[in-house]
Amino acid sequence: MTEVPEDIEVFLREIGVGVRPWDDPFFTDSYEACEVFQPLGVYHADEEEFCHP
Repeated sequence: MTEVPEDIEVFLREIGVGVRPWDDPFFTDSYEACEVFQPLGVYHADEEEFCHP
């Protein structure tokens, strides 16, 4: 059995951070398992600049 980290909320936030290709199986597999991660957001291929307040 996989060991569950003490702070599961932090763990879940961290595994969803970073650059992934749009067709990464991580999104499909994790969404089917727990409906948490979806391939949404800004992709490198977008080449758009966003300003955040």
